[in-house]
Amino acid sequence: MIWDYWTSSRPAVNYEGRYCNLWTKDFGSRAQGWISFLSGFCGYGYGAIDIWLYRSTYDIAQPSFDGVDSISVDDKLRHWSEAVEFESARQMIHLRRFMEGIDWYRLRPVLPRDSAFAARSEAFVCARTPAGTHVLYFYARNRKTGTLLHLRPMQRYTVQFFNPRSGASLPTQTVRVDAEGNLELPQKPDELDWTLTVSPRR
Repeated sequence: MIWDYWTSSRPAVNYEGRYCNLWTKDFGSRAQGWISFLSGFCGYGYGAIDIWLYRSTYDIAQPSFDGVDSISVDDKLRHWSEAVEFESARQMIHLRRFMEGIDWYRLRPVLPRDSAFAARSEAFVCARTPAGTHVLYFYARNRKTGTLLHLRPMQRYTVQFFNPRSGASLPTQTVRVDAEGNLELPQKPDELDWTLTVSPRR
């Protein structure tokens, strides 16, 4: 499991992932990067067919399915000159710029056993900085998020959704923790994947 890397003394990088148009498509390539950075990895290596291994024949003759998208043989036969223009490659720029805007190297995963986040989403990853900023990536095909727990009662937070497909941020909202220390997070804007930043208001 990816969570196991955090408890290891060795830094880990998600380098040999599912390559775009070989074993996944734009969504899978994009999700791997966000999941890696919010799970304690030190980095993520993006790859795409024919860039990964020029004129490769490895696993080209049969279609693949990554659990979400089907990858056809024609998809796998895309030339490197097309692969450099894949949307997922552009989306790596959005990921990098987002991470550069926070202390990404200080993010610590909020593990399921920590009981700090009650999820309603079936697919998410969450990390926080020492200053109390939470970054969550929700990638289930629904609008569900969840509730942050054990916060200071009645404290105000700002929440902002970031679109990992376009690199655009939605307007910031101010929310308040309830008297029990719980912060109900807003639903995603739609059923696609979104990143949510939740920060204590100064």
